[in-house]
Amino acid sequence: MAIELRIVANWEPESKSGRTAALAIRQDEFSGRIYYSAPEDRTAVPERALLNSLASRSRQAVELRTTFGSLGQGGTDELVDKGAVDEQLKQAGQTKVITVVVELREPLTVADVRRKGYLSLNKVIFASAKGEPPVYWDGFTTFCGDCYGDSERITNDFRSWVSALSPSDGDALSHFGLRLERLRETARAGKIAGYLVKEANPGLLRRLLQKDYVRTLHIVRIDEYCADYELGECVPGRWPKENRLEGERLPG
Repeated sequence: MAIELRIVANWEPESKSGRTAALAIRQDEFSGRIYYSAPEDRTAVPERALLNSLASRSRQAVELRTTFGSLGQGGTDELVDKGAVDEQLKQAGQTKVITVVVELREPLTVADVRRKGYLSLNKVIFASAKGEPPVYWDGFTTFCGDCYGDSERITNDFRSWVSALSPSDGDALSHFGLRLERLRETARAGKIAGYLVKEANPGLLRRLLQKDYVRTLHIVRIDEYCADYELGECVPGRWPKENRLEGERLPG
C-alpha cells in the first residue's frame, strides 16, 4: 500500500510521544477502508496512535494482503492452468459479483493495458511482493491535480507522490516495509504488475482471462449480485448481457 506519511519531532509540552505523523490518508476504524485526502488536509496524530489505527480490521484487508502476496510468486514462463480459474468463474454464473487481482504476463504501462481490453483499471499494483511488500496504488488520489483525463494519470499520480518523498521519510516508510529507493525505481519504470477489479461480472472476467497479456486471475472473493437495494437489503438479480471489455473496439 502506498502511504504518504511524514513523521516529525513534536516539541509541544503536552506531547507525550515526542513525535507526530502528518499523513494524507486515514483508515475507517470499523470497515478498515483507506481514504485519501488532499495534501492540505493532512492530519497530525501521535505516531503510536497512527500505527495502531492502521492495523488490519476488515475481511477485505486480509483477503487483499493474501492475494497481493501471491502475485508474481511464480515465474512468468511457468504455465498457469487458466482452465481451472475459468471453471470457477463459470460456476459462479450471472448471479454473483467477483473481486479479482489480475496478474499480467509481464509488466506493462497502464496505457498498454487500456489498449488491450480491461475492467476497472484504477487500482493497480506497481510492484509485486518479491521479498518486500507489494506497491499498490488507488487511483482515486489527489497528489497530481492536473493529471485527470490522461490514460497514464494513475502512473503520474504515483510518480507525483514518490517525487515528494525525501530520505527523511525513510523511517516512516520502513514501518510499512517500504524503501524510498525501491519506490523511486518503481516510479521510473512506470509499469504495473497487475490490477484489482472489484465486484465484476463473471462473464466479462472469463473474457478478460483469455487475453494474452493476462497471466491469470487471483479470485479474492465471490458475493451475491444485487440488482437493487430495498431498505438497505440486497435484492438478488442477474447481470445484464455484456460481452465487451473496456478498451475493446466494436466489431466492424
